[in-house]
Amino acid sequence: MGKIKEIFIFVFAILASCSSTCYAQQWAIAYGGTGSETFESIHQTPNGEYTVVFDTNSFDNGSFIVLKLNTDGTISWQKIYDVGKIYGVTTVELTSDGEYIIGIIAPGERGLLLKLNADGDVIWYKELFDCWITCNLHSVKQTSDGGLMIFTSSYGYLGGEVSLTKYDADGNAIWNSRYQFSGGFTNSYCIEPTNDGGCVLTIRTDGYPTPFIFKLDADGNIVWQKTYDHSLSLSHPIRQTQDGGYIVIGEGNWVTKLDRDGDVIWAKEYTGEPVSIRETSDGGYILLLHKSGKSVLLKLNQSGNIIWQKSYEGGSLNSILETSDDGYILGGFTNSFGVGSDDVWVLKVNQNGDIPQCDIVGESDVTSTDISITSNNTNFEAPSSPAEGSLSDFPDVPISSEASNAEATIVCFHTTPLPDIKVNNSDGPITLYQNDTLTITVSLNNNGITDNADWWLAADTPFGLYFYTFSGWRPYPVPVHQGPLFYLDSYEVFSRPISGLQEGTYTLYFGVDTDMDEDITWDSAYYDLTLVTIESGTTEEARIGGLE
Repeated sequence: MGKIKEIFIFVFAILASCSSTCYAQQWAIAYGGTGSETFESIHQTPNGEYTVVFDTNSFDNGSFIVLKLNTDGTISWQKIYDVGKIYGVTTVELTSDGEYIIGIIAPGERGLLLKLNADGDVIWYKELFDCWITCNLHSVKQTSDGGLMIFTSSYGYLGGEVSLTKYDADGNAIWNSRYQFSGGFTNSYCIEPTNDGGCVLTIRTDGYPTPFIFKLDADGNIVWQKTYDHSLSLSHPIRQTQDGGYIVIGEGNWVTKLDRDGDVIWAKEYTGEPVSIRETSDGGYILLLHKSGKSVLLKLNQSGNIIWQKSYEGGSLNSILETSDDGYILGGFTNSFGVGSDDVWVLKVNQNGDIPQCDIVGESDVTSTDISITSNNTNFEAPSSPAEGSLSDFPDVPISSEASNAEATIVCFHTTPLPDIKVNNSDGPITLYQNDTLTITVSLNNNGITDNADWWLAADTPFGLYFYTFSGWRPYPVPVHQGPLFYLDSYEVFSRPISGLQEGTYTLYFGVDTDMDEDITWDSAYYDLTLVTIESGTTEEARIGGLE
């Protein structure tokens, strides 16, 4: 009893943040045409699906393609956009309402912006004319007020500059700040909005030994600026963390965590080349790096120590996102799979970085070492007024789009059962009172899987762990049913008045274990849960109390 109870509690604790879609599907799929594709970005949309943007030379009638993917990686829709010859897509931003802002660099030192709705239809397309000598459109980010922050840089024989322009949601300029430097070369690549309405970016310019970081307020004024005794990477964005600090990738193989003032909290060197890092919902980090010709995904704790790692063969991955089902989606390119010379390569993995029964996934041996990095203040002076500079609105220009025919090549696909539990028709958390009735309903989408399984219904209560059978609740592990998996529509398994039930928080679990032996096997167990808080008094008393 003790051992099985420990296993249950361990499994439940790990799955405590999962919704009913946990472990739904994992897959590895290549997308493209007969030519060559260049991966640019991947985002998860508000409805849990995915959008992939990539440059292409496989088709004569366009410059880049947007794919909308279902959660299983199949293509929902795809569109190709004819903007003429381009050097490439440089930035893609998914807005809070599910629309897209796409930045493009074209010949003639032109920066182009394209806004699409959630279905890929063009809302507006505008052209930036104020670049000089050599210009780069680096990034476009949505700000907290729904507007846009656009980051460009330019350089020539007499000096260089980086420029930030704030626009409203329709592409109308509000203010522009230019940061000018002497010398011939000034560059940067990424801008990151901060939760105070400002932004942070890394800049390299002649006259400074290493790149340095600018923190700007909502009006473009410099809040602080730091340089470090290790060189920062210009091609990887600084990302703000939940505590107001930042996580930064350096040139080479190191990563550092900064506080909100840009000072170093910790720094680690990894035996691989970091390419992307993001904070995860648990306060740790997910780090993607390259090592020995493979892409490696590391799960890190809050101090940058490695918790687990997985390697992936068949392509080069350079983008990573945590997904709403607590897994991860990775993007890059492959020349091992697909129909062209280089295809877009997308992997959807579970919360352990795995695609079960997929040969391209393996283990890795990356290690980390603590290193010492110090910071110093720089003394670059801000412009006299952040509102100075050219404020040219973008003129509208036409653009055409049409359906594309990129192909999807499935390399690996793994699906799992999807159990679901509801209390009083709610996924929870839910609060009930002594005059209420507690009703538990369960359902199962078996996704075509018919393996024999233990079916479990359990409750972690203030007075112990209990397991439901059709004869009642038992204080020891016992399946509610044993037999093949099948599609189960919403089924009421329990309904009783709450009156007299002890106050406190109850965690209810419904799941299946495809290793049918009355025990829990972690690799074959799939669960959903909901939280119920039972309080004293009645629903009416609680309602009246809330109004007073």
